[in-house]
Amino acid sequence: MTRLSIIVPAYNAERCIARCVESLLAQRGLEEPPEIIVVDDGSLDSTARIVSRYPEIRLIRQCNKGRGAARNAAIRTAQGHVLLFTDSDCEVEPDWAVEMLRCLETIGTDCVMGATTTGVGVDNIFAKTQQGRDLCGLKEGPLTRFNTNNIGFRGEVVRELMFDEALPRGQDADLGWRLLQAGYSAWFRPSARVHHHHLYTTWKAFLRNGFSEGRASAQIYYKHGKGLPRDLAFFLFALLFLGLSPFWRGFLIPSALCLALFLAALWFNELILKKKPLGLSLHTFPVMFAWYMGKTMGWIYMTKRILLCQEAALITSRIRHRQWLEEVKSR
Repeated sequence: MTRLSIIVPAYNAERCIARCVESLLAQRGLEEPPEIIVVDDGSLDSTARIVSRYPEIRLIRQCNKGRGAARNAAIRTAQGHVLLFTDSDCEVEPDWAVEMLRCLETIGTDCVMGATTTGVGVDNIFAKTQQGRDLCGLKEGPLTRFNTNNIGFRGEVVRELMFDEALPRGQDADLGWRLLQAGYSAWFRPSARVHHHHLYTTWKAFLRNGFSEGRASAQIYYKHGKGLPRDLAFFLFALLFLGLSPFWRGFLIPSALCLALFLAALWFNELILKKKPLGLSLHTFPVMFAWYMGKTMGWIYMTKRILLCQEAALITSRIRHRQWLEEVKSR
């Protein structure tokens, strides 16, 4: 068994997969070359053809099943006792893999996540708005937030847990929460860096991303029996009180208060946690607010589907998760 496997799911990634693969092949400081696996998840473009140009890469092809299924397909065949994950629209730094391995060995953790920069160096309002998102509030130490574009696991841990294929998006948060529930540890290592080039050049694409995030948030919180997402709670309450205001105008006061708290939290997030300069945060604040409106609409849409029992696979996943939790507690 090799020491390290690197897994990349890819779908219609012809514009970025070569940059990703070449950055993985340029890794330095490793005792032996890593096993690099790219899973083409039923792409309709030239993704598979581009990857096949690199003889060092293992290419797995499957019909379109989603990123969770793509990662699971690679996990089942990977030879490494450490598995690292990144995405097709990412570019890793030359010391990324060795930093991830060093953290797993020196800290003794079961999972390590590195730092991801988003939208840096791209001169459009949407990329500028996303800057700092993946590093928001993170400092080296124990980890409770997870992104699969820059994460690694001890092989036996991720093979035990696997990704939940019932979740079209957000499998990273779900896997991370289950990892902690199972008693495993996770660590954030900022020196293992990845540059995320997911670029949005139109309002439609940008807001669609927010809508998808909202749908995923509703699914994950439902599966884990959690309440409202912290970042949406004030806005959702503002909408609730606004909707009740035709019955009593006094509800406009808590609606306005909740909206003000939401805007204040959003401003704090942009200026303090994301560490954006004041001028840039002022420029991007309205765009970020629009993104959160899209996320809220996605959350409402998916919550309605869940309440109407239209998400059979998700309901089954929730039941299985509860059974698994009982097994974990009884160990």
